Amino acid sequence: MEVFLNQDICMGLLKICPVETVYALCVVLLSNDQLRSCGAAEVLWNQLIQLHFGNSGASYTHVALPMIPLLCRKKMVADGSLEVSKSCREFMETCIERNVFASMSVIKGDIGQVTNIGTKKLDCLIFPTNSSLISFGIGAAGAVFNRAGAELPTLLRSPTYRNIRRYTSDAVATPGFKSGVDHLIHCVGPSTNRPDCCVTLYRTYYNAFQRAREIGAICIAVASISTGSLGFPVPEAARIAMRAYRDYIKAYRWRALLCFVCLDNRVYDAMQAERSVLLHHFNKGSVELP
Repeated sequence: MEVFLNQDICMGLLKICPVETVYALCVVLLSNDQLRSCGAAEVLWNQLIQLHFGNSGASYTHVALPMIPLLCRKKMVADGSLEVSKSCREFMETCIERNVFASMSVIKGDIGQVTNIGTKKLDCLIFPTNSSLISFGIGAAGAVFNRAGAELPTLLRSPTYRNIRRYTSDAVATPGFKSGVDHLIHCVGPSTNRPDCCVTLYRTYYNAFQRAREIGAICIAVASISTGSLGFPVPEAARIAMRAYRDYIKAYRWRALLCFVCLDNRVYDAMQAERSVLLHHFNKGSVELP
């Protein structure tokens, strides 16, 4: 590890390594009393952020990660702040966020039948519906309703649900009944007739992830929203879905295991493509929500 005592060599090595290797090396460097000084090199970490993530991400985090304070617990400066630079902290935290995003998968399948992500049993389904929440027997909603059984429409026709007006971008959680999962999240997505359809679709996904986090879901299958009968262009819808998920991870450091389940080949291809784009340029198009 003596090679890292030379700051120029250290910078050169970190710049040529893939991001996963850089992260592993940085954990070692910041844990070592002799080598941790590299964490103060603001210019280096800004360059690594640009190289691996495209640009600096928007600052809107609501939940802190303990990783950097843990690495720097041995030495603090006089005012109690960390010795690492702001850009070093951002780089390390973005690596962790990207690792969470990378754990998400895109699969071909029917949300009415999928039961697991790998070996882990699903506990939540996220799917598109209409403002009444009542399924007309088609699309992803039809598949989920068939899976859940008669108790689901009975619940949604009860006064508790029927007398509440639902708006576009709402995400409503109900029990899963006979679906084999604990929770169902019904999402009222936009059509392209709305002038703000892209922003509204983004908020629909964001609200769905918020409901899932609130109910404690940890293994979730998601069906594409608005790409069926509402006619949202598939490439744009996929881009919005992936960025909404990325931004939610950044905001809440949400670690639920998630997969997008695609019945349509076009949706599958578009989701895979957009996932790949963000893995290579993770901060691309980061936005800040109020």
